Amino acid sequence: MTNLFEFRDYRTWIRHQIEANSNTRGYQNLLARAAGCQRSYLSRAIHSQVELTPEHAAGLAQYWGFNGDQTEYFVGLVSLSRAGTAGLRTLIERRLRELAERNLTVARQIPRSGALTDEVSQLPYYSAWYMAAVHMALTIPGLRTEAAIAQRLRLPAPIILRALQELEHLGLARRAGTGWNATEANLHLSSGSTVDRVSQAAWRQFIGARLQEGEAEGLHYSGVHTLSRADLARLRALWLDCLKRSRELIAPSPEQELVCMAFDLFTI
Repeated sequence: MTNLFEFRDYRTWIRHQIEANSNTRGYQNLLARAAGCQRSYLSRAIHSQVELTPEHAAGLAQYWGFNGDQTEYFVGLVSLSRAGTAGLRTLIERRLRELAERNLTVARQIPRSGALTDEVSQLPYYSAWYMAAVHMALTIPGLRTEAAIAQRLRLPAPIILRALQELEHLGLARRAGTGWNATEANLHLSSGSTVDRVSQAAWRQFIGARLQEGEAEGLHYSGVHTLSRADLARLRALWLDCLKRSRELIAPSPEQELVCMAFDLFTI
């Protein structure tokens, strides 16, 4: 789904919405009614002949069912287009960047689990890469014993046992006969938290070690590029959309392979 916060021009967004709803009869009439203007005025605004007003923008935002941030952002786009001085444009652009950055984050795109909601319980789980790996391994029928997990992760059995005991203490695993079961499998950290940074670093150290060992079956890419700030925001939104679609694919998928998925996109 296209994200409003990718857009830097309100007219482009409206044209996108019209195209996306081309099968809706009289859609432009519906938009004009929501904005509180004539259809001809809306058409002229779309083609840069006149400007919409913040009042028009608020009506459209309500029609599209925008939340608070989305409404402020869309009204801000209209105000930006209407701004008559460089100083005012700078102020509006700064606020629009803040809204976009706040909403184009992983934490906003992926709902959090109710488990491990405080850093005291999160740190033991996220400080070592193998904790999450052991935890998720338990969702695969053939990886529910200490020996099987130790062989798969190439780690000593005592480390696996301690990890399983810690997971049991955290309420994320329980003993089941001679093996173990996961009790909660959908966890997600708040982006930017201290524990999140620890977890990201732990997994990248693991990935680096595997690359040094000559692991070649995965898909790895690193590239340094230059691009506009607007295109950087679009790229970030594209990756977030890919991540959301990936999780939608993963959720119903049968537990057969244990994989690590890592995304890196940042300014240097």
